[in-house]
Amino acid sequence: ITTPDKIEENYSEESSEEDDKDEEKISWATAEKGIETVIKFVEQNHSFSLQDVMHAHMVQNIFITKKLQSRTQGDIRKYLKKAIEASSSAADAVEAASVPSTSSAADDSEVVEMNE
Repeated sequence: ITTPDKIEENYSEESSEEDDKDEEKISWATAEKGIETVIKFVEQNHSFSLQDVMHAHMVQNIFITKKLQSRTQGDIRKYLKKAIEASSSAADAVEAASVPSTSSAADDSEVVEMNE
């Protein structure tokens, strides 16, 4: 049975979901800068207690933890494949850029003794 209260409840849930879709997404970097700004403000303003400063730093620590946890771990095989490709292309570049030696085999075989 649908009551007016349930209709209103369903409508409010739908409208809040729509509001979330329209809201601009804030990046981790932007949020981090904001937290740093708040911490500086709290530390400089004498209206806040040391406990308030500590709470601000705790929020920052939680933020950093959540940020690190939100990162997905990449496939190690892709990482290794990229590393191998990069090292082989770097080796090819070094080989192509190497300068031939100016010394000849005859120069290397001559030995001058100075035992006089």
